[in-house]
Amino acid sequence: MIRFARPLAFALAVFCVILSGLWIALPRLTQELLVPMLASALDMPHVGVEIRRADFSGLDLGEISLAPDSGIRTTAAQVDWSLAGLLRGRVDRVRVMGLRVLARETDGKWTVPGLPKTKKDPGSDAAPMFMPRIGEVSVDGQIILDGQRLKLSAPLSVNGSLSEDGRLLLDARTALAGQDMRLALDADLGRNDFRLSMALPPASVAALASLVPGLENMPFSGNIEAQANATLPSDQKPRMEASLGLGDIRTLIGGNALTQEGDTTMRLDWQDGVRLALDPIRLNAPLPLILTMSDIHADLDNGAFGGSFDL
Repeated sequence: MIRFARPLAFALAVFCVILSGLWIALPRLTQELLVPMLASALDMPHVGVEIRRADFSGLDLGEISLAPDSGIRTTAAQVDWSLAGLLRGRVDRVRVMGLRVLARETDGKWTVPGLPKTKKDPGSDAAPMFMPRIGEVSVDGQIILDGQRLKLSAPLSVNGSLSEDGRLLLDARTALAGQDMRLALDADLGRNDFRLSMALPPASVAALASLVPGLENMPFSGNIEAQANATLPSDQKPRMEASLGLGDIRTLIGGNALTQEGDTTMRLDWQDGVRLALDPIRLNAPLPLILTMSDIHADLDNGAFGGSFDL
């Protein structure tokens, strides 16, 4: 027994040393091997990733930048997994912190500088993409719009998950001029089916008008509320339903007061064509009147809009 115990102890000691060395070297190996592979796949030679920890339980990343002038960067990211979970194609948690997305207007077009470009052989057949299961996804950051007349910075918080059958669920929250907004995505990535929804709870018209070029100096009061649901199936036409409500709007146009009485709601249904419905609009000023619109129609291809009205 003693004759076999010594070689076995020596082998275990060597194995522990190798394992410890590999554990210590994992961040360096990841930095030296995987980051260049990622840069090559994205065709972006200046990709920068600070790897603070890489082991059998996950990754701890520092600042991530796609390029010196990239419009997308993060301050930190963490990926948690287990060896048993990886063997089943599961990642427990992905957290992205300090995400910054910058969209810039150039020659009338909005672009995000430095977006990656994936390499793809046009002659190759599209193979099914492997999608790991992600138990929890969370993102915190901000979106910045830098335009000629529109400049905006909005916070962003996203939570979601990705199931093994390719179903992606995301719930995003942001705020425009201090007014909360919620966005939700339910996507079947395998079938390319997407369902989007947006909700704007009753919000201040004055706050939102301050973001619109040309309206930032006009006096407003009242509230606005909006909801929208869109379905984008891969084998059918897109469909969208939306509603927009205005309540007790007050403003000045050309020195004249415009005062709405009560609430007004516009509803839109778009599938084969666009159908609109509008509640009667009641005004107290500049004149007491009720405006009723009917037979509303819209031609989006030609930019035409029409209908009949009654005062």
